[in-house]
Amino acid sequence: EFIQPLCDKEITVVPDPTLLVKKEEWLKLVENEKIKKPYVLIYSLNNCKTTYEIAEKVAKSLELPIIEIRGSSKPYKYNSGNTVLDNIGPIEFLSYIKNAEFVVTDSFHGTVFSTLFEKTFYSIPPHGLGSRMETLLKSLGLSSRLVDNWECCSSEKIDYTSVEAKLNVLRKTADDFFNSVTL
Repeated sequence: EFIQPLCDKEITVVPDPTLLVKKEEWLKLVENEKIKKPYVLIYSLNNCKTTYEIAEKVAKSLELPIIEIRGSSKPYKYNSGNTVLDNIGPIEFLSYIKNAEFVVTDSFHGTVFSTLFEKTFYSIPPHGLGSRMETLLKSLGLSSRLVDNWECCSSEKIDYTSVEAKLNVLRKTADDFFNSVTL
């Protein structure tokens, strides 16, 4: 909507490339990565206190420890006392999401992989920067997973059969668009 008035071509929104790859392909990358004990995962890029508060409440309700992946090298204002993983690689990142009992994230790609790996999750949009998360979750019928405080957290089970069908529609839209582009 913002770009369309600036050009004379139709604007087509296609999913992030990570969504174009099906779950089975991503799982091949992490099939040998197994984590033994259940945990709640925080993947935070924005060091948002709300992300930690929600994760702590989830962990307490599930009686599970928290493992935290920090996606930034800047100092963290919120020292949680959780097990913190810094400087992990992409396979480890995917593996920790795949093996989590529950994911709490303020990252778009944390949201993407939580969805692809069919996790129970909450996404906390960064203030003023959450439009990709909002657009994605709305298109998948998962708007209830987008939260900004504990009181609005949904306990509703996610229907991943419906989500997968919607993902396939998004993939088809992208495929049709890429096949129609002439350079």
